[in-house]
Amino acid sequence: MSHAGKTTASWPLMAEILRTEGLTALYAGIMPRIAKIAPACGIMIACFEGIGRVLAKPKEDQVS
Repeated sequence: MSHAGKTTASWPLMAEILRTEGLTALYAGIMPRIAKIAPACGIMIACFEGIGRVLAKPKEDQVS
């Protein structure tokens, strides 16, 4: 698909992809993208939770 001289707006391009290649073309490459993003999100959440536990004030029943 050549886009020389055509619009670069998202909606018209999406409509063209749907017309020419079908609905599944919009999801091409989604699994590699998820495989790339998921570990980074997991690490971020784990760090956030770990730092939150370290910085949290001890509750009254936890003080010895």
